[in-house]
Amino acid sequence: MTAITSAKSLRIVALGWGSLVWDGRNLPVIGGWSADGPELPLEFARESADRRMTLVIVEAQTVIPVLWTFLDVETLDQAVRVLADREGVPKPHVIGRWPNQTAVRYLHEEAIGRWAKRKNLNGVVWTALPPGMRSTRGVTPDLQEVKQHLETLDNTARMKAAEYIMRAPSQIKTAYRSELESLSNIRERKSHAHD
Repeated sequence: MTAITSAKSLRIVALGWGSLVWDGRNLPVIGGWSADGPELPLEFARESADRRMTLVIVEAQTVIPVLWTFLDVETLDQAVRVLADREGVPKPHVIGRWPNQTAVRYLHEEAIGRWAKRKNLNGVVWTALPPGMRSTRGVTPDLQEVKQHLETLDNTARMKAAEYIMRAPSQIKTAYRSELESLSNIRERKSHAHD
């Protein structure tokens, strides 16, 4: 039995909606990403270490189908480890998982579980970092706060932030996205005008 056959028979997948999709790095994926993942509320609502505003699951009314891909792993625990490694998070509890045998509860894990059962999957992992600015973790910033934050970035950080917003999969149409894309375009034009 090949590794691909055994992994597919295990049917363990990762969910993605941001840079994981276009920059998987060392994540052991099998094949490409499918667009019909569970519908989750997402937003550009977490200030990352490099000051980008990254996509995370939030409490919101609007839901968006996320992407998913099979992982070449043998157990759900291994799937948690490889995703934690790719995301650079030392604490595996910030990796959501279904089925969930831990004491941690993840936002919308029930919806993910219902989707996984419909797909006849054995396991699902996803990044479950909380929203918030670095000084206010757990609090979802509003659009104005996000825009003000992006205005404070230097050119290098601004380019990284703009790339993240522009490269997010096209189906990830969050409430903030169109305004942030406009802001990113304006910023890029301004920086080129000064070159």
